[in-house]
Amino acid sequence: RDQVYSVRAAEAFRAGDFAQAAAFYARTPSAAPFEEVALKLIQADQPEALRTFLVHKLDSLTALERSQQTMLATWLTQLYLDHLTKEAQAPSTQLPAMPDATSAHQQHLPACVQEFRSFLSEYVSVLDSAT
Repeated sequence: RDQVYSVRAAEAFRAGDFAQAAAFYARTPSAAPFEEVALKLIQADQPEALRTFLVHKLDSLTALERSQQTMLATWLTQLYLDHLTKEAQAPSTQLPAMPDATSAHQQHLPACVQEFRSFLSEYVSVLDSAT
């Protein structure tokens, strides 16, 4: 099963389906080291796929791996905040001739905020309260 996921992950990555590749990589720890997958997604400039990968990895950790949970949850929080900042600033960079793009963006931002709130609700217990 790991070999199948590994091959699917590599194929999805080559095909540019980064979200699917991230999900497959997360299910197959033997496919590639964590750091290698994270760097591949960073270098490909795929923050959403990176978030997918990190959430899957965070979900797979046990309560005994508290330090790793805290690090991943903190990294994910930073990625969510960066994403929200970019989404909030996007309308000012939209061309006036594209009202549909602005409208779609205005609908997307609340969904992003809700996704972040859901993340915080689920993982607040592993975040460091001092940060």
